[in-house]
Amino acid sequence: MKKKYYLYLFLTLITSFCFAQTPAKPFPSHYPVTAGCIKPTNQTQTQMDSAVTSFYNAWKTAYLKPGCTSGEYYIEYINGTNICVSEGHGYGMVIVAYMAGFDPQAKTYFDGLYRWYKSHPSSINTNLMNWQQGMGCLSTGSDSATDGDLDIAYGLLLAHTQWGSDGIINYLSEATNLINAIKASERYVTQNTLLLGDWATSAKSIDDTRPSDFMFDHFTSFKAFTNDVTWDAVKTKCYDLTQLMQTNFSPVTGLIPDFIEDVDGTPHPAVANFLESAYDGAYYYNACRVPWHLGTSYLINGDPQAKTACDKMNTWLKSHTSNNINNLHAGYKLDGSNITGSNYTDVVFLAPLAVSACVDSTNQTWLNDLWIYVVNQPLAGNDYFQNTVKMLCMLSITQNYFPPQVSLLDPTSKTKERFF
Repeated sequence: MKKKYYLYLFLTLITSFCFAQTPAKPFPSHYPVTAGCIKPTNQTQTQMDSAVTSFYNAWKTAYLKPGCTSGEYYIEYINGTNICVSEGHGYGMVIVAYMAGFDPQAKTYFDGLYRWYKSHPSSINTNLMNWQQGMGCLSTGSDSATDGDLDIAYGLLLAHTQWGSDGIINYLSEATNLINAIKASERYVTQNTLLLGDWATSAKSIDDTRPSDFMFDHFTSFKAFTNDVTWDAVKTKCYDLTQLMQTNFSPVTGLIPDFIEDVDGTPHPAVANFLESAYDGAYYYNACRVPWHLGTSYLINGDPQAKTACDKMNTWLKSHTSNNINNLHAGYKLDGSNITGSNYTDVVFLAPLAVSACVDSTNQTWLNDLWIYVVNQPLAGNDYFQNTVKMLCMLSITQNYFPPQVSLLDPTSKTKERFF
């Protein structure tokens, strides 16, 4: 009897382990997008999926690194002696969750990334991630950056959808705790805008925001899992600010600035050297991500405000470049004039523009050209930021990006049957 019992227990444990490792939405997922949206037509779906997996393998080799503590992983970003930032860490958690099914070790990597996040808390709100770590895996920052925390929370929701939350890590509980921490410490309550981090609470910085943090699809997912209408308000405010920038400061181009100041008064593009560069008020290396976030929101959630904003940018960019993507520059002033020294193409600008092109069939040729440019960019020729944004954009362009709340909406989902 004992032998039979132990054999039964062993088989049960093995079955449970294998079941827990099997994702509910394995790559390739091919999530059905909003009606009227497009994808590249100059490659087959199989070719595009292959491009994603090939680049993922290269990206993983280059940037997914074991931490100093067994079972931890981080996304490598090298800047002097610094090796990781929360922005990249959040990107990595999202990427690995989407590549589950193709990558049999995805859950192991995700859990290791989660452990690194938990090992490096902000000194202000310990549920948030310290924004930077250095050699020896020690924190070299002290507080948080909002964009990293938003993606980490979204990644945890994806993990819950992929593997459920009845294992060692309760992904849904951890996501909920982090979402509530973002609400408490990275949101400006008066305006429902996003702070730059949990440190940005002084009178000087509390009503400033960064449009590349406007992750509209994340807010939709946060609301879906928490039933907290705050996230509807945050999303609405971010769309309002996007429209205001396009109407008042870039009526011709539709371009969005890196930073916005004075949300309490008269919101306007940031002045030069507000936080990072002389082009903080231009469409530059922060705002380059805005078309990606807007395009993704329309693709998977159908938000009409997102399409309107994308259409304004795409109309001007196609006209300005005579429909030649090789004429695109790495940033512009909001009036469309050039930024000195930026007359070159850069995948971190073009990949997000490819996502935004997916919102309308009039962009088909433009999208096809952008896709080939993106696919042909070698990993070795770009840095962590360029390659990681490229990886995420490829998931959206190829329709392998799905909202985690699919488990709440799809009656055939294994995740819903198992965990809800």
